[in-house]
Amino acid sequence: MMYARKVTADRWEHKLTPKVHLKWQVRGIPCIHAIACITTIRADIANYCSPYFTTEMWRKTFEQVIHPIPDESMWPQFNDEELLPPVVKKPSGRSKKHRRRRIAGEERPLPPTSRKQPTKKGPNPHVTLARFAKIYGPDLFSFKLGTKLVIVGSTPAAAMAILKTHDRSLCARFVPHVAPSKCQKKYDSTIGWVDECNESWKNLRSFTRTELFSGKAINSQALIRDKKVNETVNHVAKHMQGKEVKVREIAFGAVLNMMGNILVSKDMIEQSNESLKGELCEIMNKITDVASSPNISDFYPILGPFDLQNLQKRSMELFDRSCQLWEAIVKERKASETSSPSPPDFLDSLIQNGHSTLDINNIFMT
Repeated sequence: MMYARKVTADRWEHKLTPKVHLKWQVRGIPCIHAIACITTIRADIANYCSPYFTTEMWRKTFEQVIHPIPDESMWPQFNDEELLPPVVKKPSGRSKKHRRRRIAGEERPLPPTSRKQPTKKGPNPHVTLARFAKIYGPDLFSFKLGTKLVIVGSTPAAAMAILKTHDRSLCARFVPHVAPSKCQKKYDSTIGWVDECNESWKNLRSFTRTELFSGKAINSQALIRDKKVNETVNHVAKHMQGKEVKVREIAFGAVLNMMGNILVSKDMIEQSNESLKGELCEIMNKITDVASSPNISDFYPILGPFDLQNLQKRSMELFDRSCQLWEAIVKERKASETSSPSPPDFLDSLIQNGHSTLDINNIFMT
């Protein structure tokens, strides 16, 4: 470092012309101003340098000399591929600015998709579709997922037109190819696995709404819900002190046992100290995994009969296993009609209404 006041220095000639008395303090490597000052007083710069920066130390550091190989044949050989510059290719097809469609007498751009690749909706499809509606809507717009045409209504008026005014024309329901009804007709007597709203579906839906979801039915089920919630709370307080509580499993077990008591007056799974046990719990978890797996047959129905991902086969096996469990309960109830629970549950209503065992199995699975 150095300190000077009113000093004129020449950086290139390393000269310094002081105007007043100078005070210098140099440490380490002198800067250009310090070198100019030292040169002015005709002193040896080495006296102002740290021993680490002496000429001998620098010569010792850089005394190694690299001798190039004069002959190109003696150069080391590398097997790396030749590095070529990138080639920019013009994308095939028409540009996006030329893809237009006419809506209500004005031109609007089509959604960002192509014939070869489906639209990318991202992790939040509803947010993406809402953003698309502002550009390609505003009320209705359509795009394709594979070969499936999807119509999106994004305003209250469009929702009213779809769900009420044109309900008869737009009531077709999408059923995934993992559904059992896609491969066998005997599973048509269900609520969630049929792709058309026929008369049988309407009657079954009306019966289910009356017996399970009417105001009277919900009020009568209040005691069952309170009982199962209290059992779950007591189970956690008794067996989970100081342990990790798996909220997902506990809630799943409580809801499943609650539905089991409403349907057949029976707990469906056992809540052990560590985890949920029961064949039905295992089947339900596997069915959830299979049903949530992406299936290429849903986007390209022509591939449905081939079952390329083996998802439909797995769903049929799980469905048959669950039917065996329900069938045993139904046979036991039919064999002991005198010991039916009081008040009657949903299974009693199905039996009294004349539903077969297969129909009851299908209804319980949906």
